[in-house]
Amino acid sequence: SLQLAETISSVVQHPRIGWASREIPMSYGRHTCGRHAWGPSMQSVPFESLCERDVIAFLTQQNGFSAVFSQPFTLDWRVGLRRYRYTPDLLVVFNRTPRKLQAIGFGRWTVVEVKPWALLAEVEQDVRCRLSMVTATLGFNAVVMTERDVAWGSV
Repeated sequence: SLQLAETISSVVQHPRIGWASREIPMSYGRHTCGRHAWGPSMQSVPFESLCERDVIAFLTQQNGFSAVFSQPFTLDWRVGLRRYRYTPDLLVVFNRTPRKLQAIGFGRWTVVEVKPWALLAEVEQDVRCRLSMVTATLGFNAVVMTERDVAWGSV
């Protein structure tokens, strides 16, 4: 929320942004990494979970979609003596943002954090705080998406 973003920006010290500073690791165990192709030129974007792949596939098929970037930046900041670091899953750009995506918080430039529905409840407060920091620092819209958001086009 905007109020949370304003509160965060008033207590944060020295935020730093590192663009494209993290690469997705290789697959291991049940953790699945890969690349998802999109667009007429078959560009591809890396993903580090099947849930991320499904969200990317969903977003790249929306009207007005322009680009998607995986692990687009890392944001570092301090509050008091405590240091924080956050790398969002995706940055999605639209030429024209579909109304159904606007309704869940998307704008022209939107940071997307992808979480499995089963884990969202236990990490939601932390994720919302991190996304508020992104909004306060960079001005991007920021949302959380799960597999339920893309199932059968339910967004």
